[in-house]
Amino acid sequence: MSAVSETQQAPAAGCGWYLYGVVHDPGSEILDTGISGADAPQLIRQGDLAAIAAPVPLAEYDAEALRPKLHDPAWLEAAVRRHHDVVARIHSARIILPAKFGAVYASVDDVRLALERGHEELRDRLAALTDCDEWGVHLYATSRQALERMTTRDADLDRLEHDMATASPGRAYFLRRKLEEARAQATERGLTELAEGAHERLAAQAVASEVAASERRTAASPDDELEILHAAYLVQRSRLPAFVAELEDLARGVREEWTGPWPPYSFAAPTSGIE
Repeated sequence: MSAVSETQQAPAAGCGWYLYGVVHDPGSEILDTGISGADAPQLIRQGDLAAIAAPVPLAEYDAEALRPKLHDPAWLEAAVRRHHDVVARIHSARIILPAKFGAVYASVDDVRLALERGHEELRDRLAALTDCDEWGVHLYATSRQALERMTTRDADLDRLEHDMATASPGRAYFLRRKLEEARAQATERGLTELAEGAHERLAAQAVASEVAASERRTAASPDDELEILHAAYLVQRSRLPAFVAELEDLARGVREEWTGPWPPYSFAAPTSGIE
């Protein structure tokens, strides 16, 4: 086991502190991060909170030094994996408010000041994460499915389809473009209705939710799949069976992909204090 130790100051000149997350002060409890050695995460305590942070060379984490590294797939993958592994280990044993990837403080005093300034908000966010995990959900549907599952048919679309069926060849030419536009608009409404309905059902089983903004591409055919929902849900462990039941029911009509449990990355960023 690689236990988190307590620190007082940075170990050497030119070193700062890479923040993994914030927890309630564990007291004498041992926290396992899976990392040992000089760069192992340590506890920085402030009141009833504690930051889990590791010493890092500040010169390697300033904006200019980081810029090329963020475009280096090997470095980025290793750094993100290390960040996630530490957060996930703590999350498996206790509540943690994950920090943003790459948050570095110049000194122990800076970390303590951030904990002090954000104390109330940090405590509230930790309380909101009690016994919760994050679950990621992607839903996919076709244009045909969206139109078939609309709760009400589009009157203009119905009228144009009727007019097209009975129109003379000359008039049909002019109606065709209107019909294509009406179908595109109806499809978009249908996809939105399908996504919103699915989200409402899943959100009802969650403590909180975050929907990712996405640009919906145009389908080449009515049977091409489009992503209609990309969202994260904060779910209490006691509510997980109900959440999964909703996902399985949704899968009868659309294709779904879901992942988890994850630490609550999408629900952790405070508006002030700790980054």
